[in-house]
Amino acid sequence: MIKPIKESQTLPSMKTLTMTLVFLTSITSFISAEISNSMMHALQNKALEKLEIKVMKVSEEKSVLGNYNQLHFEVEAKVIGVERTHTGLKVGDRLLIQYKKYDDDKPAPSGSYPITVKEGQMYKAYLRIKKEDENTVEAKGPVVYSPQAARGSFVLLPAQNQNAEKDE
Repeated sequence: MIKPIKESQTLPSMKTLTMTLVFLTSITSFISAEISNSMMHALQNKALEKLEIKVMKVSEEKSVLGNYNQLHFEVEAKVIGVERTHTGLKVGDRLLIQYKKYDDDKPAPSGSYPITVKEGQMYKAYLRIKKEDENTVEAKGPVVYSPQAARGSFVLLPAQNQNAEKDE
């Protein structure tokens, strides 16, 4: 003989569903959150290189990483001001910066990424020496830098950018 199934045996309770929904919402919010302003400022303060730079050249390559388009940047810049340097950079020096971020056209994995810098623009740059294991074969030799402070790694210097051409 077949026993009838009680509704409570097959369907989760409303309390269980509500708790699951609250849990999933909180986890999703935590995972996709950008870093806070205080964390960004802490990363800026830890940067070994705190410079003002003029971007001379930007090279960009796109690669597909699962469902995302990852952008690889190589930036050639000229130092126009030095606030702090660990590697002895001085005004007039040239440097190479490499970093990755995700294409703004598609949803990106959680995290905070540096902005896309533009040729001819001037920025306050918070940098570190790029880890050796991240360097490409082509980048071996000169010191290669990478952003230190996520979305706060490059801060546009608007007043100076109006006259950006005068420094070349």
